[in-house]
Amino acid sequence: MKLLPRDVPAKPERIDTYSEGLVVAERRGISKGMYDRRIYQLKWSYERAALTPRQPPRRTPPSELSAAARRAGLTYGQMRWRVRDLGLSIDEAIAYKPMTPAESGRLGGKTRWNKR
Repeated sequence: MKLLPRDVPAKPERIDTYSEGLVVAERRGISKGMYDRRIYQLKWSYERAALTPRQPPRRTPPSELSAAARRAGLTYGQMRWRVRDLGLSIDEAIAYKPMTPAESGRLGGKTRWNKR
């Protein structure tokens, strides 16, 4: 089994300088930007910033909605908007076709925002 950089065991000696920590962080798969953010914004020590592994994303989209979006060639956000905000079922959301600019223009400004 091949070890990835983030799987390398923690360095036993202390990390006392920025540059030492950056070398260790890069070996463990942490970018310079993430290392800097941990030190300057989160006020972590050099050692903690270099040795703490990256966290996985916290949320995953609901599998049914995500799978339907992939099948229909839509993004998850488009599918979520159609189901949640428009109140459509998943099948209706897949079949939903937004208004073209020409169709919108035929309304001639008869929208709720243009009432005078």
